[in-house]
Amino acid sequence: MKPHLSVGGTNIGDEVEKIEKLKPNLIIGTVGWIWDLTQRTLNFKHLKVLIIDEADLIIENGNTMKLSSIIDKLPK
Repeated sequence: MKPHLSVGGTNIGDEVEKIEKLKPNLIIGTVGWIWDLTQRTLNFKHLKVLIIDEADLIIENGNTMKLSSIIDKLPK
């Protein structure tokens, strides 16, 4: 596995560059930050596992738009 912890509050452009360079197959991050990444021209074709921190809170609140958007951009 090639894991990558994607942390919000950092420069999103730098984060995209890191992910494109490392081509991790496991990414961990929060819904908002992962959603921000998916809005870029980022290719997730190497991704095998995505761990979304706090996804349960998003589901409980009924605000699943960003979560659905993330899922739509994942490799099938």
